[in-house]
Amino acid sequence: MTAAREILITMAPFSEILLLGAVLLLLLAILSVSRTVIRSVQCPITGRREIVHFQQAIVRGRFFDVKRCGTFRLSSAITCNKTCLDSEPAKS
Repeated sequence: MTAAREILITMAPFSEILLLGAVLLLLLAILSVSRTVIRSVQCPITGRREIVHFQQAIVRGRFFDVKRCGTFRLSSAITCNKTCLDSEPAKS
């Protein structure tokens, strides 16, 4: 067997591992994509309708975070327990 052929044979499993890793990274990237969705919700704190910017997972379609809220001036000031994530916000 030639040296070049031996190198190709030993590299074959390595290239398969790289391909599998690339596919897994692509799948992870697709699953972690999200978007911002703006909805009007009943705020459990104030009792008023507020405009809320939710972070929504593209693949699963669930809201998982509040980026902005009309109740709080700054997004860093959102200190509630975000129970509005569990509600069914109306489309605005």
